[in-house]
Amino acid sequence: MSDETRRARPATQYGPTAEHVAANVQRLRKSRGLSIYQLSALLKAAERPITPAAVGKIERQQRQVTVDDLAALA
Repeated sequence: MSDETRRARPATQYGPTAEHVAANVQRLRKSRGLSIYQLSALLKAAERPITPAAVGKIERQQRQVTVDDLAALA
């Protein structure tokens, strides 16, 4: 496919549940005084490594969260 016919992929639309998860991750992280780097380290220790960049994307609803991710975050 040439550059001229290539179309941009539409952004994934997240629903209200994703909005709540994102807000809760950020709220709980901040209430515990954790940076995204510290939360990432805790997730790695829990054997569910999520990079600091990915944590930030979760909080901005730019990354989908799996059930395994939710269990580790809990």
